[in-house]
Amino acid sequence: MQEYFEAYKARTKRAISPQEWIRVTQSKRAQSLLTGLLGKDYARKAATALSRRVVNIMEIPRSPAMTQEIAKELLGRLGKHQAQVLERMDSFLAELRTAEDPVKQALLRKMGTGYFNILKGNIGEVLSRERQLAILADIAKKTPGAKIYRGMKVQLMSGGKLGQEL
Repeated sequence: MQEYFEAYKARTKRAISPQEWIRVTQSKRAQSLLTGLLGKDYARKAATALSRRVVNIMEIPRSPAMTQEIAKELLGRLGKHQAQVLERMDSFLAELRTAEDPVKQALLRKMGTGYFNILKGNIGEVLSRERQLAILADIAKKTPGAKIYRGMKVQLMSGGKLGQEL
């Protein structure tokens, strides 16, 4: 993206912000990358800060306590539950499968915050499964037949009416 942006500035000799460039670029390759990263309506929403909409996966810091051995063990656990890790990521995966190579490379490095948050939640669910089962075992001692229900939305009653979805 940066290369397309810099080429535009050099060609037009204009001082332009990245957000403005996104709205005015005519480069089909840049538009294809932008659509892959930000969605079909990227030009209309370009006024919003891109940094809030796209996460550079390559820049996520790793804790010093996260050794290579720990990372391998966690990735192994995630690999055993790949379907759950990728739940609700269907449209992202479809874009990835059908994208041209430059878009595919960008999608593998940067992802929209919505997809990123889904992925974080899915990973948290998988990695916390053992702890969830331990807590369930404690609860089941007092309440036989207790179960964990996944993928459910909850609405609490408030004043005799259904409240906001949690």
